[in-house]
Amino acid sequence: MTDSKQMDDFQGDDAPVLSFKRCPAEGSGVHKWLMGAAFRCLDAGLSAEQAAHLIRSKMTRPENACDEVSNTLKEAARRMGAGEILIGSGMKWPERDEKAMAALPREPRPIATPITATQAIDALFPGNPFLCIAASSTSKPFSVLRCDYEALENAQLMVPSPMLGPKGYVKSKEYKSARGIHNVGRRKYIVIECDFSPADKDLCWAVLQHMATKRPLLCVVDSGGKSLHGWYPVDPAEDDDGGNLLGFMQEAVRMGGDDATWRKNQYVRVPGGLRMPGAVRQEIIYWNQERIEKWAAKI
Repeated sequence: MTDSKQMDDFQGDDAPVLSFKRCPAEGSGVHKWLMGAAFRCLDAGLSAEQAAHLIRSKMTRPENACDEVSNTLKEAARRMGAGEILIGSGMKWPERDEKAMAALPREPRPIATPITATQAIDALFPGNPFLCIAASSTSKPFSVLRCDYEALENAQLMVPSPMLGPKGYVKSKEYKSARGIHNVGRRKYIVIECDFSPADKDLCWAVLQHMATKRPLLCVVDSGGKSLHGWYPVDPAEDDDGGNLLGFMQEAVRMGGDDATWRKNQYVRVPGGLRMPGAVRQEIIYWNQERIEKWAAKI
């Protein structure tokens, strides 16, 4: 089991955004911190290349050898039973097709609807399932039955699939957490997030409309920042880790979507929830009640 001191080296698996606490000074436990960092990154679903880049950016000293971080990640993967990994061997997502993106039809995005977070979640997740929800980006989430979560209007982040219970194992199976990957049930929805710099929400809307030609678009959430999140259904007959769904995600990435939401336990914005700091409402700008009722009952 991972000891409590190592657990304290991070915000934790339950942190809505994977991030490190400060790496200790040279000579004060950097090597131990490296192993903890490697476990957390791989547990969170980062590729070896992404993990190596993130870890190196947080280190307080140069690597003792040019492959210190790489070797630490390989050892963490071995202990997790993940087999041999190679830096750069993570899933290859397509490059953005800037020409295709520029050719997308542009239409003004819809205005906000009056749908509240409570109404949205109850429609998207009928039947009182376990849901993993975080009140803010700095608070730990809880996986609780829908009827036991009473502050949806003020919640910020959630896993867009039902959970199996209060806690489940992380990828390494060394401990359990509310957001552990083994606590996530079958995908119910695939969420496509678009975020461009400089901000261009009309382009985000155009990308989500393009993806709606591939499978039905159920709702769109304005993050309160630069991004829009589009919710699309996943049929229970689909392979929720590959097949047509993977092809859909690859097309979304090609057209400018963020590949992070492919991870089953990745957080997305609560539709109608509250973005903090600033108390900005995460408005629902598109809502197709008929489609939602059809898919929520089926999936």
